[in-house]
Amino acid sequence: MSDEPRRHPLYLALLGLCALATSPYLFAGRAAGRVAGLPLWLWWSAGCTLALSALIAWGVHRYWRSDDDA
Repeated sequence: MSDEPRRHPLYLALLGLCALATSPYLFAGRAAGRVAGLPLWLWWSAGCTLALSALIAWGVHRYWRSDDDA
């Protein structure tokens, strides 16, 4: 039986939170620290983007299985 992510509000809420966290608004107006020569906001944004990508991949794998996959 096929399922869709839009029927799972917790999954959609996590997607929304990850998407909002991708923007480095927490670092606006502050002197950015550096890690490995790159600003901290860049690491934050890249990490949240990876988390969002992983969550989307997990959702596609978990919720969008077709009947043929079983």
